[in-house]
Amino acid sequence: MKLYKIGQAAKLIKKSDSTLRRWEKEEKLKANYVSEGGHRYYSEEQIIDFVKNNEEKKVVYKNLSNYQKGIFWSIGSYIPSDEAMVFKSKSFHHIKELQEITPCNKIGQLTVKGKPQYVLKSYMYNMEDFKENKWTRRNGEFRYLPVLSCYRDFLRAYIELHSCLDYSIRKKKQKKLRLRIFGNENIIREINVKLAQFGVKEKTPQTSYNAKTYILYCTALQEIQLIFNTIYDNENYCPVFWEKVDTLMRKPILKQK
Repeated sequence: MKLYKIGQAAKLIKKSDSTLRRWEKEEKLKANYVSEGGHRYYSEEQIIDFVKNNEEKKVVYKNLSNYQKGIFWSIGSYIPSDEAMVFKSKSFHHIKELQEITPCNKIGQLTVKGKPQYVLKSYMYNMEDFKENKWTRRNGEFRYLPVLSCYRDFLRAYIELHSCLDYSIRKKKQKKLRLRIFGNENIIREINVKLAQFGVKEKTPQTSYNAKTYILYCTALQEIQLIFNTIYDNENYCPVFWEKVDTLMRKPILKQK
C-alpha cells in the first residue's frame, strides 16, 4: 500500500495542505500512519474515498430555493485558499436563512463601525456546480443572474439586501420616496430588464462615486408600489425590511417647513 505525505496527498486530489489539516482538526479524516517524527501519511484509496463521499454531501445549486439563491448571489464570497463560502450581512434573517441549508456551520458576529455584522462560513457548497449556473465572485468584473423560470423570489432577497428606500428632495418644500437598487453593472442591467417584465419602465442605470457600483433609481410612487407588490411574499421574507417599507409607503411625501 502506497502512502503519501500531507503535501503529496493534497496535490493528488487537487486540494490545499490546509484543507487536509482542517479535515483532520474536524475529525473527518485520520492519517493512515503517523511517524515517530509526527509526519502524517495517507493512503491513496483512503483520500480518494473520503473526497468522493464528502463531495456527494455538498450543497448544489438545485438544493437552494430561488429566495436563497438571491441571498447567495447578494452576499456570498468565495475564498479559494479555504475552498469556502463566506456570507456577511447586517441582516441576521438572511444569514440564518443560509445556515438552515448547512446547519453544521455556526453564525459568528463582527462589529463594523459600531454595528453588528453576522458571518457564516461554509465548506459545504459544490462551487463548480454554482459556477456552471452563472455564479461569479462578488468583486468580479462581470456578474450575471442565474437562469430561473421566475425571478420574483430571487429579486425579493436581492432587493432586501441591496436597496435603499428613503426620501429625496424633488421639489423645494417636498420630499418624495425613492427606491435605489445597487450592484455590479451587469447585475443591475439584468435586474432592470426583469423589473420591466413586471411592468416597470426600464431605466438608465447610474454610477456611484467609485464608478464600480451601479444604481437603479425608481422615483415614481406607482412603480415603487408595483415592485414591492410584485416581489412580496408573506411566507419567506425579511420582517425588518418590510416593516420599514410599510412605514415609509404610508407617507410617500413629506412636506418641509
